[in-house]
Formats: sequence, C-alpha cells, structure tokens
Amino acid sequence: MTGTYDHLIERLESIGEEIADLGMDRLRASIEGEAETYGNEERQLGKARRAIEKAANELRRI
Repeated sequence: MTGTYDHLIERLESIGEEIADLGMDRLRASIEGEAETYGNEERQLGKARRAIEKAANELRRI
C-alpha cells in the first residue's frame, strides 16, 4: 500500500509549513514590538505544528 496516503501526507506537511511561517511572522512582530501576546500565540502555533507533524508521521507508518 505504499503511496496510499501520500497526498494526505503532502497536504499535512504543507499545512505544517504554513503554521511554521505564521510562527515566524509572530516572532518578527514580537521583536519589532508589534505583538504583545506573542508568547502564548507562538506556543499554541507550535503545538498545532507538532500535532500536524505527528499526524503525517502516523500516516507514513500505515
């Protein structure tokens, strides 16, 4: 069944990259003094990204 879930894995990886980009945007905003709540938001984005990566890894094991 190699490749059965490849399309889903690719989509999840893409979503993970988008979330990582959002995290970097929040970091830049924090550094520039534009975001006051960066810490909590960045942590939540990190958790979401890790969950997406975990889902992609689980699909690879099937």
